[in-house]
Amino acid sequence: MRVFVRRVINRFKRGRQAVTRCLLLAAITTSSVLIAGAQMNNSGTMPERGPAIPLLHQAVVSTNELQAPKEAQTAVHQAREAQERGRYPEARKHIARALEIYPKYALALEFRGILNLRENQLEEACSDFQQAIEYDPNLGAAYLSLGAVYNRLGHFEDAVVPLSRAAAMLPAAWTVQYEMALAYLGSGKYQAALAAISQAAEKNPVEPDNRSSVFYTKARVLLELNDNPAAKAAFEQSIRQDPKGHFAQLSQERLERLSARSSEKQPPTLDELPSHSAQIDKPQVRIDFVSY
Repeated sequence: MRVFVRRVINRFKRGRQAVTRCLLLAAITTSSVLIAGAQMNNSGTMPERGPAIPLLHQAVVSTNELQAPKEAQTAVHQAREAQERGRYPEARKHIARALEIYPKYALALEFRGILNLRENQLEEACSDFQQAIEYDPNLGAAYLSLGAVYNRLGHFEDAVVPLSRAAAMLPAAWTVQYEMALAYLGSGKYQAALAAISQAAEKNPVEPDNRSSVFYTKARVLLELNDNPAAKAAFEQSIRQDPKGHFAQLSQERLERLSARSSEKQPPTLDELPSHSAQIDKPQVRIDFVSY
C-alpha cells in the first residue's frame, strides 16, 4: 500500500512540473507573438530575442495531464530540452512521439501549436490550440495562445473570447491584458484597449523591453483617442524603459512625427488621422523563443 501511495504522489509531482514547464513555454512564445503584433505601422525588423515574462503557474494539475502515460510526459520534456537548444526539428519529433502515445495530450498539442506558430503556420497552430482546449478546458496557456493567433490573423473580435477565459485562469499574466489590448485596438474599441493596456502596465512586466512595449502600445491607443500629449508622454516612457531597444526606436520615430506635425501648426489631413485595424501590421515571420 505504501508503495502504491508513493507512486501516486510521484506521478502527481511529475505532472505538476510538466504543467508548469509547458505553461511557461507557451506564455513565453505567445509573448513573442504579441510583441510582434504590437509593431503597428512598423517597417523595422524584429528583435533578435523575444522578451522574457514572469513565471506562470496553474494551480491544479488537470485530469488530462494525470492520464498522460509516463513515456508521453518524457517525450514532452525531451521536446522542451531540444527547443531550449534551438533544435526545433528534434523538438517536433519528440512531440510527435508524445502524441503518438497519447493523441489527446493537451500539453503536447499546445507545444506543437507553439512550434507551428514559430514557423508561421498560423492555421495549423490555431487548430492545435483549439484541440488542446477541447481535451483540457482548464489549460489557460492554450486560450492565451489561441487569442494571440487570432490577433495575428487579424481576427480581433474572435480573439476576445479565448483571451477573456485566459484572463480568468491567469490573472497575474500581463501578457493576457496586452493581447486583449491589441484585440480591442484592432476592432476599434479604443477605450477598452486603453483599460486593458493600463492593466498590463500595472502588472509591471519585469524585463525592460516588455515595459517598453507596453508603453509603446499604450501610446498608440492614445493616438487613436486623439490624445496627443498623453501619447507623447507614453512614447517618452517607452524610451526611458529600454533606451536602446526596438520599441524605443519606434517610439522615437513616432515622437518625431508628432513634433513635425506640431511645428506645421496645421490640422492633420485625412491621411494623417489615426485609423485602427489598418494600422496594425501582421507580425514578422521570425519568432524566437526565450530560454529560461
